[in-house]
Amino acid sequence: MGLGAQDQITYYHSLFLKRLRKLGLAEGDLSTEEQAPLAQITDMRVDGKSAEIRFSLRDPGHRILSYNIWINGVPILGAYGRSVRRGGSTSRRRWSSPRGKTRSRSPA
Repeated sequence: MGLGAQDQITYYHSLFLKRLRKLGLAEGDLSTEEQAPLAQITDMRVDGKSAEIRFSLRDPGHRILSYNIWINGVPILGAYGRSVRRGGSTSRRRWSSPRGKTRSRSPA
């Protein structure tokens, strides 16, 4: 866009590059294509308060680096999720519901 003083533009660009480095990315890794990765649940089993899902992840244009599973707005695999092994795009995860009441969403 070219708006602002050159020193401001340089400063904000350096902050942008710093954020990318923290994510393990380079500027060349970014794309302007509007294509989202695809996630498909292939199997799900529930046993009392525990569940197991099998799923596949794919993106024809890029390598998927990590994934996360959210339950009731909470990332169960932590803030950064889990890394995807090179060449592997299917996975299985098992978890148990915590004791006590859990937050439920009202139907829309």
